[in-house]
Amino acid sequence: MVAFHDIRPRARLHVLVVPKEHIRGSEDLDEGHLPLLTKMHEVGKRVLSEDSGEDQTDFYSTSSTGLFLSQRVNFTAISIGIANPTDIEKDFIFGFHRYPLRSVNHLHMHCLLRPLKHKVFNLSFTEWLPRYGFISLESVLRQCAPDDSKG
Repeated sequence: MVAFHDIRPRARLHVLVVPKEHIRGSEDLDEGHLPLLTKMHEVGKRVLSEDSGEDQTDFYSTSSTGLFLSQRVNFTAISIGIANPTDIEKDFIFGFHRYPLRSVNHLHMHCLLRPLKHKVFNLSFTEWLPRYGFISLESVLRQCAPDDSKG
């Protein structure tokens, strides 16, 4: 899994978290992908939390040894942990663009820290179009939940 800053950021911080496994989009996710989605959320939350008060870094990558922070050539290991909720987390947005509005046919989760750079981007990162446009991580998790837990 890799995470990096979007080249066209739509918010104060805008990071993409991308799994190595090829998955076309959020519509191809199912119950078996719940651990992957959980990990993507943890990585995105960690990157936003780390970068929200510090200089932005160029690249994050996960490997079997953990999450690494890279600034060009130098790698520094940092630990992954589920952060305690903070006030800033209420300004986090996590989700996916769906076909036909996604730009790349490989699953990538948008992780943003409000405020968005322009009011028009509020439409791009809210669920205002049924079946199209943006879908939040929370909605994807509900869709992937086992049938007995839906309701």
